[in-house]
Amino acid sequence: MPARGPVRPGRVKVTWIKLPKAAQAVAAEALRRQEKLPKSKRGGLSRSEAGKQGITSGRARAASIARGELQPAEDLRDFFNRFRSTFERSADKAWEDSKIQQAWDLWGGEPAREAVLRQLAASNPSAARAHLLAWNPDFSSSPEKDQAEAYVQKMEAYAAQWEDIEDQFPDLDEAEEEAVWAYEDATGLAFLGGGAYRLVFDLGDGNVIKLPIFHSGRDSNFQECQLWNQRGSKIEPMELRRLTRKWLSPVLACDPAGEWLVMPKLELVDPSDLPDLRWGSPAAQDLSALGVTDAGQFRNWGRLPSGEVVLLDYGSTL
Repeated sequence: MPARGPVRPGRVKVTWIKLPKAAQAVAAEALRRQEKLPKSKRGGLSRSEAGKQGITSGRARAASIARGELQPAEDLRDFFNRFRSTFERSADKAWEDSKIQQAWDLWGGEPAREAVLRQLAASNPSAARAHLLAWNPDFSSSPEKDQAEAYVQKMEAYAAQWEDIEDQFPDLDEAEEEAVWAYEDATGLAFLGGGAYRLVFDLGDGNVIKLPIFHSGRDSNFQECQLWNQRGSKIEPMELRRLTRKWLSPVLACDPAGEWLVMPKLELVDPSDLPDLRWGSPAAQDLSALGVTDAGQFRNWGRLPSGEVVLLDYGSTL
C-alpha cells in the first residue's frame, strides 16, 4: 500500500512515495554541485519564480527529497514525462552547462523516475496502464468500457513489439524504413506515416496508434494526452473544453509514460480545407491560447467522420 501523506488541495487523489536512497543521493548531490555555480547557470526554478507559478521550486523539491520526505508521485511522473526528451537531447552538454540536467537531478534523476513509475503501476495497475484514459462515446471506433482493459493490454503489446524493433535497429535514423517493414511484418499493422519523433500505424478498428521514435516521441504523446484531457493548462475549464473539442482530434487512450497513444483514424485534407490561420483570425487566436505551435502544417490536420477538420498532431505545445 502506498505511503500516506498530507492532503493537498485541488487534487482528487495523490499517491505519496518515499523515494529510494539512490534518488535522495542524486538530489543531494545536485544541490551540492549547484552551490558552486553562479545563479545565472543554475537549473530549476527559484523559490520566487516557482511561487509565482504556484508550484514547488526545483531546489525546494531536491531538499525535500534529500531529507527522505514523502513526495507526490503524480507530480514527479508529470515532470519526468514532460521533460524527458529535452533532458536526453542535452546529453552532449556538461552538467554545469545544462539547466535541464540540473533540474532532472534536483527531482531525483533516473532512480526517482523509475521508482515513481513502479509505485504507480503497483498501486493501481489499470490506472497506470490507462492513465488519462478517455474513451469517447461519440466515436463508434471506441471500445466498450468493459473492453477497455483488454484493449489497453493490446496496445501495450504493440508498444513492446516496437521497442523490440528499436533494439534491432540501434541506428534508427539510417534504418527507419527497414524498421517499419519489420514492425509491419511482426504486428500486421499498416504504416500510415510519421514525423521526426513518432510513427503512426493503422489499428484496423477505425483508430491509429502513435509510437515514439526512441525517447523523443514520448513527450509529444504525453503533451497530446494532457491537452486533450484538459490538464496542465491555465485556461478556464469550460473554455478549455470548448477549444479542445473544437480544434483537436480526440485522444482515446494513452500510456502514462507516452509509450503509445490512440486516436481516431482521420481522413487527410487539402490546404484549402484548413481554417483561416492568419494572425488575428479566430482560429489562430484559439490555437494560440491552447499553446499549439505547428498548426500551419496542413499535414497536421484531418477530417473526423462527422466532417469537422481538426488537428491530428498537436504534440508540440508551449
